[in-house]
Amino acid sequence: MNQVQNITFHGQTVPVFTQNQTHYAAMKPICENIGIDWEAQRQKIQRNQVLNSVACMIKATASDGKSYETTCLPIEYLNGWLFGIDVNRVKPEIRERLLQYQAECFEVLNAHFNKPLPQRPALPTPANMEANREMFDIIASIENTLAKAYCGPSLNDQIRALTGKRRFDLDFYQLAALIRKLVEMMPQQIMEKHPEIRRLKNAEKYSFNRPAGLPPQPAKPAATPTETAHPDRDALYHGCRSHIGALLLHPSGKTKQDKEQIIQAALDEMDNILHVVVTAAENYDYNEENRNLGKSELTTAVYELTKLQRLINDCARSW
Repeated sequence: MNQVQNITFHGQTVPVFTQNQTHYAAMKPICENIGIDWEAQRQKIQRNQVLNSVACMIKATASDGKSYETTCLPIEYLNGWLFGIDVNRVKPEIRERLLQYQAECFEVLNAHFNKPLPQRPALPTPANMEANREMFDIIASIENTLAKAYCGPSLNDQIRALTGKRRFDLDFYQLAALIRKLVEMMPQQIMEKHPEIRRLKNAEKYSFNRPAGLPPQPAKPAATPTETAHPDRDALYHGCRSHIGALLLHPSGKTKQDKEQIIQAALDEMDNILHVVVTAAENYDYNEENRNLGKSELTTAVYELTKLQRLINDCARSW
């Protein structure tokens, strides 16, 4: 049995039949609504090979209870028929209504029977190089912050442990998830690894065992080891132009101020070297520069420099 629905369009009724899961618009009522001659349009549909191939006769029941057959078109072909009517050749008094049907009728019928399924909002796809580079810059800032807090200059091991990949192999969303995790981990790392916090903890200033209401215990005086002269090492130091080399050699007889100057100069020197190598690696990845070098060489250089930076930090803390 054919189902019929009367769709209201600008105060007029458009009968639509459903047959075999296809929706058909009754053409005679539409012609009468617009004010054009139905018989002329019926013959036009028959002459059109495409429209004639999809048109069909559907039985309907009139208001007097009698059955009749009416010519129908699938609603997806309705616009093809409507736009086949030349607006300039119809009577002026029906021209505006015809334009309404041409502009809106198919959309109204299609929206009624083919309501779009609710869709999940699409995530943005900032997969361009600039967006990823911003993420790499954020990770580099986190890395620098931890290095300044003496909590390790390199995140490479942590990134591999968290993701199983290198930072440059992650896409935008993976980088975003990584940054969120690193930010969550930063307070714990600083509390566990910062040398000043560890010193105060060892001095029992932070202890649940301390009786309540008492002031914190004074820090335990650090032992002052006597420096032993190393003539060979001192000779190497005087001939060394690198602040990093000077720090690693630990020359004897230096005052606290001398040591602080050597440590700071070595750290600055290391930052400069690491910055140059990391920039070269990024230019290789994104700007197609430094193609005379291999990717493995650049990766190894960055890895070795980060290990050296960790060693410099360890030496600075122990001197």
